[in-house]
Order: sequence, then structure tokens, then C-alpha cells
Amino acid sequence: CRTEDLVEWMHVASRFHVETLRLLCEYCLHRRVTVHNSFDLLSKATAARASGLRSCCAHFVLCHYEELAAGDKDRALLTALLAAGRDAAATSPSK
Repeated sequence: CRTEDLVEWMHVASRFHVETLRLLCEYCLHRRVTVHNSFDLLSKATAARASGLRSCCAHFVLCHYEELAAGDKDRALLTALLAAGRDAAATSPSK
């Protein structure tokens, strides 16, 4: 299955509240996070309310930021990542 197909199924599952399918897509996508797709998947995981995949991608981006930063001269990627983390923290339930 292509990564793009998994992302689409994850969005459909999220939209129609099919939790098992959404979690399965998240699980499969965890294994496909790369330097080339990590920020895109982070954005899509956030849109699909896929918190596990979002956390995985955010961690990957932070761990590989030096590789990703080559094209991030104005730090827009880092700024967006930090904003996404702040927004996720603001919307997550308190423990």
C-alpha cells in the first residue's frame, strides 16, 4: 500500500470515526516516516487527529532537524513544528 493511500484512509477513518482503521493506518505510517516526508506526515497527522503519528513525526523531525534544516534557512520549519507542538499541548486533556 502506498503512503499516500494510507494517509487518505487515515483521514477517512478519522472523519467517520472508525478508530480501528485510523489506528491501523497510523501504525503502518509510523514505519514510513523519513527525512523526506516527516514534516508533511506531521501536518497530515495533526489534521486527522492522529496523535500517535503526530508524536512520532514530531520526534523524528526534532531528532533529524540538522538534516531537515538545510532547506530551512528562515527557520519556518522549526517555527511551524514548535507551533504545532504548542497547539497540541493546548488541546490535549490535562492529567
